Amino acid sequence: MAPVVVKVVQETSGNQSATTVETPAAGPRPLLVYDGDCEFCGYSVRYWEKLTGDRVDYRPYQVVAAQYPAIPIADFQHAVQFISPDGHHASAAEASFLTLSHARGKSFWLALYRKLPGFAIISELVYAFIAAHRPAFYQVSVLLWGRDPDPPRYDLVSFLFLRLFGLIYLSAFVSFAVQASAAAHTAGMVRREVAAQRVEIRHRQYVFRRACSAVLDLQPAPAAVFRSLRHSATPKLHSHHWKLQLVQSPDYVAVPAVIR
Repeated sequence: MAPVVVKVVQETSGNQSATTVETPAAGPRPLLVYDGDCEFCGYSVRYWEKLTGDRVDYRPYQVVAAQYPAIPIADFQHAVQFISPDGHHASAAEASFLTLSHARGKSFWLALYRKLPGFAIISELVYAFIAAHRPAFYQVSVLLWGRDPDPPRYDLVSFLFLRLFGLIYLSAFVSFAVQASAAAHTAGMVRREVAAQRVEIRHRQYVFRRACSAVLDLQPAPAAVFRSLRHSATPKLHSHHWKLQLVQSPDYVAVPAVIR
């Protein structure tokens, strides 16, 4: 292919750091250029390709770098490059989010990058850290998701969600049953305690009445005499000449005779 003249115009708007690149025979779809010698880059591209389908083209820079002389080779080696059909160019974290914006349900990452203060800076720092340790992150990714990662399937996600939802409901019912049993046991203990208190109150009332009766029995003799008038063992009166003598039963204290 013959050399192509490329015009580069820098744009600074918000968090965007895009560049306008005059591309040769720009196609209808955006292009993501990556390092074909990087295992982690190829691993990520295979995953993104399954997410975006045919809405994004993917090419290693070793194949297409000559078509974009305005982009240094060092930039291709350092980070992925996203080139849109209208000539806009982005790299690193922004290029990743622009690529994911063409996948279903993934456009919020680009919105966060452009709208949320500080998110773009943190994203670029994280991307730079991962890019500096690509072999280690590739090994971790293979260990966690295998060599050919697949996007999460909705049937599997739905299956797991429904099972998890049922497990939550089961846990709620078991917790309610345990709490209800504990509440019933507590209520039984309270009822038994109240019954015991009532028995204790009745016992104390009985003891109090018996104590009052005993106190009356220990009163002085005259009071005991008048009290005994209501008793079945009523004292007998005897009249001898001009004397009135009170004779009590053996249980009572003798009282001096009353002289008329």
